[in-house]
Amino acid sequence: MIFNAERQNLFLDKVFCLGVLKTEFKEIGRKFYAIFYRKMINGELNGELNESLKQTLFFIKANPLIQAKTISAKLNKPFSTVDKQVRTLLKKKLIKREGSKKTGGYVVIE
Repeated sequence: MIFNAERQNLFLDKVFCLGVLKTEFKEIGRKFYAIFYRKMINGELNGELNESLKQTLFFIKANPLIQAKTISAKLNKPFSTVDKQVRTLLKKKLIKREGSKKTGGYVVIE
């Protein structure tokens, strides 16, 4: 099958709709390869929060100054999961820690 310019453009239009930012075509020997590059934003493909992160964020918003161990218990999630989610939300500057290390907690940045 010959991959002409018209077919290539049609193909690229469809691929771009899927969030692929760059496509590279290579012909090696008798084989043809298409390499797709997608933009990664904070480890996520589209830059949006997944449902689990949204749940944690909304819980923190509803319960200011809550600690990670309490979030873990109330949402019935392992502490390691909540800890990772809190670190992700801190990195994205969606929440901040207030108070002392022992009695402080997390609040949503408005």
